[in-house]
Amino acid sequence: MRALLATTATQGTRPTDYCWAHEGELVRLPGLTCDCPDCGCDRGFAGLTSSRATTTCMVSEIDLDATQLREIVTTTLRREGWIGTCGDDEDENASMIDAFVETHIETAEHFPVGTVLELRDGSVVSPRAWTSPVDDAVSP
Repeated sequence: MRALLATTATQGTRPTDYCWAHEGELVRLPGLTCDCPDCGCDRGFAGLTSSRATTTCMVSEIDLDATQLREIVTTTLRREGWIGTCGDDEDENASMIDAFVETHIETAEHFPVGTVLELRDGSVVSPRAWTSPVDDAVSP
C-alpha cells in the first residue's frame, strides 16, 4: 500500500523546515498537537516510531496493509498518552484511530509515489516536489 514516510528530501527549501523524525519512518498527519504555540507540531508530520516530527514526508509504496497501519497508530497513540488513559471512551478512541488511518491512506493514494508533501496552514497537505523513481526527473 501507499504510505507517508518521513523524509529529509527537500529539507531546507523553507527556512522553517525541520526534521527530527527518523528518515523512512511512518508518519501521521497532524490532528493532535501540544499546547505550545512555538513548537511547530501543528505544521509537521509526527513519526510513529520516534514520536518526533518533520515538515516533509514522502509518498512511498510499502509492504503493509490497513490493519497493520491501524495497529501501529494505536500503539503510538497509546505510548504517547493520547489514548488509553483512565476514563477514555473506547468507542471514541476507535473512531479517532480509524480517522487517522483513513486520512493517511486517502492522502497517500492521492499523490504519486515519490511525491514530497508538506503542510500549509496546519492542515492542508500539498506537494512540495516530485521525483520520478525511474529517472529522478523533477516534475512541477
